Amino acid sequence: MKKAFTMIELIFVIVVIGVLAAIAIPRISATRDDAVLVKTMAEIRTAIEEINAYYISQGKLALDTANNKVKFKEMTNAGIVDSSGDLGFFAKNEKCISLKFFAADQSCLGVDISEQGLCKKLWEAPEFKRFSQSMIKPAQGALPAHISFSAVRIVF
Repeated sequence: MKKAFTMIELIFVIVVIGVLAAIAIPRISATRDDAVLVKTMAEIRTAIEEINAYYISQGKLALDTANNKVKFKEMTNAGIVDSSGDLGFFAKNEKCISLKFFAADQSCLGVDISEQGLCKKLWEAPEFKRFSQSMIKPAQGALPAHISFSAVRIVF
């Protein structure tokens, strides 16, 4: 008589593998999203630190006041500069934060924050709550949200 697996044993193994896959696949996806968020956080932190270092060493930001743009590439290599001259940071395909020209004060950069989808998780992270509370001045009246490099030092 040949020894082999019965049909019930094979079905049981397939069910167990299916259950394990149902548990593991969402975990892998969540881990991937967490990795994207950590990368985005690191990019934002690097850019702000480099812009702050530039401001300290030069006494001003690299601005093109004639065109109302910031010369981000002179201050940092982090992030993506779009056609309007804004510096954007993305989590997957979502722009989470954008730094831009701030006409009211040349020691500041304007900030646009997205709190949708994956970006919402970024801003809910404890280290980024501390960042946003210490660095980003909220919009007040006609004054949009902004980061001031003359009055505040970076706290991470």
